[in-house]
This record gives sequence, structure tokens and C-alpha cells, in this order.
Amino acid sequence: MYILNFIIITILLVLAGSQKKNEKDFKWLLPVIFIQLLYIKCFVDINTVSDLDSYKDHFLEVRYLGWIEILKTKAEFGYYIIAKICYSVSQSFQFFLFVYNSIMLSLFFVWIKRESVNVELSVVLFLLLAYSGSIYILRQYMAIAILLLSYRYILERKLIKYLLVVVIAISFHRTAVIFLPLYFIFNQKNKYAIVLAIVSFGVIAFWAVQNPYLFVENLTANENYMKYLDKEEYSGTIMVALVNMTFLAAYIFIIGKKILHDDVSRLFFIMLTIATIVSFWGVGFPLVGRLVKYYDIVLIVTIPFMAKNIKSLSVRYAFVAIVCLLEFYIAFLSSSAKDYVDMKVPTIFDISFI
Repeated sequence: MYILNFIIITILLVLAGSQKKNEKDFKWLLPVIFIQLLYIKCFVDINTVSDLDSYKDHFLEVRYLGWIEILKTKAEFGYYIIAKICYSVSQSFQFFLFVYNSIMLSLFFVWIKRESVNVELSVVLFLLLAYSGSIYILRQYMAIAILLLSYRYILERKLIKYLLVVVIAISFHRTAVIFLPLYFIFNQKNKYAIVLAIVSFGVIAFWAVQNPYLFVENLTANENYMKYLDKEEYSGTIMVALVNMTFLAAYIFIIGKKILHDDVSRLFFIMLTIATIVSFWGVGFPLVGRLVKYYDIVLIVTIPFMAKNIKSLSVRYAFVAIVCLLEFYIAFLSSSAKDYVDMKVPTIFDISFI
């Protein structure tokens, strides 16, 4: 059972987090969880989860494509390059999933280890906020995982490296271009300039959701993306908008003046603000549900950061519990879970988890 798998991993992480006295304790746990998550992503029955059958067709397509043709004709040539390399080694789709998802999961885990003040809690939030979608939305979640590398370059103000990471992410999913303004918003010289930059971004976002077909055509320069505009599940929802607004308000209340004086605090604040603005402007509009994910993914490390800044232990634990229960409902019990609730993965004894 997929939900049972999540519950077991969460219990192990909670026990490890509560018993850990130093960084060396429970070092074995994260590699074990990594292998378990990778196993699910590699051996899921592609007929029981959305989109993976199409990805298999794309994988098999590379047998007819040369390297130059991939670069010239494929919008997401980064994805096809990995597919081409894997196909040259093995024609097995499971082998491709193993290589591709090993890279993706590694990027997420490295980012969590590097940026989170509570690794165990961040892994739980990763399972709630990103893992399920990453099973079947391969290209965009690889783009998101790659963009996680850019956080350091934003904070260190290394523009060239930041742009290089964004370009690589765009080669997996064109919508990653929406992440491009973040560096320039963050590096405004004073708070008024940051507010003006965020407002300007909000105005552009409002225009975009009011003109989705024109926006997607100019954003992606690829007609294949028009199919997203006909899929209701990619639309923005009031629930996502309210959740993002609640997290933003809680962040401002908990972090307070540190937002203005600490680079990490300010980066998290800007990303949550952008996610909130875009999600509210985009309620009911196509594709917004996918675009917001580039920014609200930061909650995986922001929630532990917020919890650490709550002085009362009882309030801290209550805050974490409420957040996890809310995200559990969204991930597994709301309509957003319909793409993977029937997912099946064989065990080593060929017994389904479901």
C-alpha cells in the first residue's frame, strides 16, 4: 500500500530525528529510504499511474533519433539525451527509470542535506509535496530538481552559474523559464526595490493567467505545451492559493525582522510570496498548478526553518503536526491524488503494495 509505505518511512524518520544525538546517528536510514523510493519509481506498473506509458513511448522513440536531430527538433533535449544514452546501454525502460530517477532523487536529497535545518522533517515534506508527482511527471520534476542547485548561486550572487543551471533545467521542461526572474528580484539593493520587483512579477503573472494561450505560446515556443491547457488537473485551485497564503503569513509572523536582514530568510520569503501571488491570480486557470510548483517547492526546507524559530517546544510540535496533516490530506486524500491512488508496485516476492 503506497500510503502505508509513506507512514512507515515517516515513523522511521520521526524516531530517528527524536533519538539522534549527533550527525553520525542513523546515517544508514537516508540511504535505505533513498533505495526504497527509487525502487517504487523504477518498478511501478506504468499502466496504473498517469503519463508513464507516454514516457515509455518517448524512450523507445530515441532509437530513430540521431544526436543532432534531438538537439534540433526536441524542446526538452536534456530528457532525450539521457534517454538516448540509456537506450544505447539497454533497451529496458526500467533501466532508463533507474538512471533518470537516481539523478533526480540524488538532487533532491543533496539539496535537503545542504539546505535544511531538519533533514528528517524535510524528507517527510518531500514525500508529501513532491515525491508522488515526481513518479509520473518526469521532465518537470527533473527541471525542479536541477533548479534546486541554483539556490546557492542566488545567495552567493554568482549570476553565470545561476543562468547555466536555469538553462539546463529549461532543457528538461520549458516552463522552468518562470524561475529566471528570482535571481534579479532577490538581488535588488533595498526592500522597496524588492517589493516593486515582486509587484511587477505579479502584474505579469496576472496578465499571463488572463491570456493563457498567448502566454504558453510565448513561454515555450512549442505547440506541444498547448495540451496542458486542456487538462483540468493543471489548473490553479483556491485550496493551493489559501495554503500558500497561510504559509506566507505564518512565515512573516514567525521569522519577523530577520526577513530583511538575512539572505536565506529573504530568499524563502520572496519564493513564498511569488508562489502565493501566482496561485491566487491563477485560480481556475490552466497550467498554473504546474507553474507554482517551481516556487512552493521551497516549503520542503522552509517549514523546518520556521519550526526552528518557534521558541516554545509544544507550539513547535503542534505547528509541524498541523502542517504535515494538512499536506497529507492534500497529497493522498484530495482530488489532486487521483493520478496515483491506484498505483501498483511489485515487491521482490511479486506481491503488490496495493
